[in-house]
Amino acid sequence: MTHYAFYAKFTTHPGEQDTLARRFLQVAEALEEFTGCELFAVAVPLEEADAVYVTEAWSSQEAHSAALADERVSAITGQLPGLLAAAPERVTLVPLGGKGLRV
Repeated sequence: MTHYAFYAKFTTHPGEQDTLARRFLQVAEALEEFTGCELFAVAVPLEEADAVYVTEAWSSQEAHSAALADERVSAITGQLPGLLAAAPERVTLVPLGGKGLRV
């Protein structure tokens, strides 16, 4: 099984950074019971008032797809498009290891 990870930058409409960050933190809470989710980190940059970064690591791409299909997760992610000023910028990765990451 190949691990799956990515970084994503979400650019919000002006003034929506906090709202988007809160939504992603709600997603993180909903993912607590998903054993395939190894990391779901939400961060905001000091230099950009309208950006939210999400870093995810999964046991597999299938585990990620299953989580997206979950009713609780999709209820939250369905609220996100109206907050975004642009399509997310995403970099897909193959995790090799590191502190806190089981590969």
